[in-house]
Amino acid sequence: MKPRMSLVVAAMAIVGARPARAELRELAAHVADAYRARGARVVSMSTRFLYDDETLVVTPPPPHGEKCATIAMVGARGLSFHVGEGEDESGHLYSVAGALALDSCDGTVAPVRVRSDAGRGAIEIVVAYAQKPLPPLRDVLPERMGGVTPALVDPGPVPALPSPEKRADAAESLARRDGATVSRRAMANAGADGTGIVRVRLERGCHRIQLFSPESFGGRRKLRLDLDAELHDASDDSLLARDRGEAADARLDVCAGESEDTFLSFGGALPLSPVIVARAAWPLPPAVPDVWGPDARRRFAGALRARHVTPPHRAVALYEGVVGATTFVTRLEPGACYVAVVAATRGMPRGLVLRARVGASEHADERGTADGAALVAFCAGDLDRATLTVEGRGTALAWGVAIFEMTSGAWGREP
Repeated sequence: MKPRMSLVVAAMAIVGARPARAELRELAAHVADAYRARGARVVSMSTRFLYDDETLVVTPPPPHGEKCATIAMVGARGLSFHVGEGEDESGHLYSVAGALALDSCDGTVAPVRVRSDAGRGAIEIVVAYAQKPLPPLRDVLPERMGGVTPALVDPGPVPALPSPEKRADAAESLARRDGATVSRRAMANAGADGTGIVRVRLERGCHRIQLFSPESFGGRRKLRLDLDAELHDASDDSLLARDRGEAADARLDVCAGESEDTFLSFGGALPLSPVIVARAAWPLPPAVPDVWGPDARRRFAGALRARHVTPPHRAVALYEGVVGATTFVTRLEPGACYVAVVAATRGMPRGLVLRARVGASEHADERGTADGAALVAFCAGDLDRATLTVEGRGTALAWGVAIFEMTSGAWGREP
């Protein structure tokens, strides 16, 4: 019985292989017919078999005075192979869905080395000669090569935005739900180039300033309105906030450690149009340390607000340092959770990185904020100390670290 069973299995394998071989021959015949329809002289070479990690050499017949030659190879979809010499992959051509074609128009045809990448199976080879280039295999076998690239479709005009007033209403409603106090709107005038500048007084606190411009649809407008803005300190022209995104409206979030005058500049508005300036404000978190002055105070507040963190009490520990990498250890209450914030207190920051390691757990803020601050959160677990590292880059830079206890490790006790 066993020999008969083996014969039956072998016969089933042969029957299953014949349809696949027949399909490849039909594809190769289709390729040959497509080349002949373009006036090419076509030679169908004998079937070759490619095995795992094998290299075979295909030597096409010589041309008969034709200038251009195309060598098309078609295998099973799961067969992956490439042609090329040496180890330099930049000169290799790889199959797509088991098919590839080599083209040349220099009047010569050289042997081709075919190398298996994955799978094994038969390859049908069609060589065509013509006086001009033949169509690419993508057009001959679109079901294998991804089809013909469709023409780009005109999406039409960009849909119109709501009016500046409606966009400002939505922004102010969102700020109110976030607990902000919304100020009376102001207006600015855009110049002939769509730019403008307006003086803005910031009181102590955190602020959101948003600008809204009308847009024009004379003709078929293809580009969306893109309003950008910057906020500079009026005393030293230092940059406080910037919006260079691709949104139609500009939004600036900034905190002020004390009352100060600023200049708000914008660009990208509709030329010679009125621009709405909407403002919302939140008080500074009371836990922000005052020891390093108003400039550091606004940076601490900005880092906390950007992460939506409101410490319940003042910092349980303060540290300070200068430019470079500084590592120090701080004591913790087992079971408690903390937030550590670093902010520049002097000089011109070019980047601050803050890392906190508690046992085998490490927490890091590699990016920080644009104006020189960073924040990490961590929990003590069953440990009583954490190792903090500050990496500061800048000119004449000094920084301060404040550590806030967010939840206590003691049962029933607030931090």
